[in-house]
Amino acid sequence: MWNEIKTNDDIKLLMDATGQFGDMSTAEAKYSSCSVNWPEKTPQQYFSTLNVIFRSSDIDEPYNNDIEIEFQEIERMNFNKKTALLHTANTDACLFIHEGLIYWVAGWSENPSIDDIKNSDVTWLSCKAAKWRVLDS
Repeated sequence: MWNEIKTNDDIKLLMDATGQFGDMSTAEAKYSSCSVNWPEKTPQQYFSTLNVIFRSSDIDEPYNNDIEIEFQEIERMNFNKKTALLHTANTDACLFIHEGLIYWVAGWSENPSIDDIKNSDVTWLSCKAAKWRVLDS
């Protein structure tokens, strides 16, 4: 069952389910994008999605399930190999909503300012919508 992320309560539910991503690493990531030409008088629309599967490395914890997050309508992504979603354990990560966008930031345990994010070299993304689910073992 997919859980949409629309509010801070939705974010808290995800963070509680993952143990704040403390010992989770990325098992798989898939990016897709497309553009659509609608009928007359409508500008071309672009859509991009990033699906990420996070896996816990601690089988003794209650949140040891795999979690998939689908980031939809991505506005911006910044990847740095030192804090990438794609290959290391996420020792710190935060997820928050700012001005209608959902932000995922690796390498931060608290919600940073948008200027701090944009002026840093950490891995982060912003998107218009997101949802998550626990994957069956």
